[in-house]
Amino acid sequence: MIKKQKTKLRCSERIVDWMAGENLTYNEVTEMFEELKKTNSIIREVAGDRPWEELPIDIIKLIPGQKERDIAAARKAIEAFEKDQEKEEEILKAKESFLDDMIKKLDKKEVLCKSEIERLVKEHSEKISSGSAGRWTIPITSIVTYKDRFFQIDWHEGREDAKDTNYLNQPFEVEKKIIKVEYVKK
Repeated sequence: MIKKQKTKLRCSERIVDWMAGENLTYNEVTEMFEELKKTNSIIREVAGDRPWEELPIDIIKLIPGQKERDIAAARKAIEAFEKDQEKEEEILKAKESFLDDMIKKLDKKEVLCKSEIERLVKEHSEKISSGSAGRWTIPITSIVTYKDRFFQIDWHEGREDAKDTNYLNQPFEVEKKIIKVEYVKK
């Protein structure tokens, strides 16, 4: 009876009734709340410096199960992250497999179709230069790097008027040469 009177002095009747219904003591809720403030930034922000019993009853009712909900949410986030990682790995493997297949074709002197060249340009190349813009297209040179090998693709990007990009030229192997001229003060 004395314990209930002390609790009533600090808490509203609704809070006391809720604690009784949940079979919780004031000290248990206080302990849960303090632990929750350490791990849940939203609760920490909402509560500020106020004690838990000054919060709205709807927030107070969340205190006992919030830690478990936070853990469940964190697990879901980790699972989603791992699934995304797996998907990225699959995409990377598919891209590597495609590139391997294309290089094998080039080594056999096979002709690549337009869609294969387009995919090489879009997914595996680095644009290194563009020529003077013509009326309908801009000539572009891209390099595909495969291990220690380099393949040049010359293609034409459609200008806004035409919007038709041409991948008519076959990739061919090139060498990478670094030429650097430097002038140094005497």
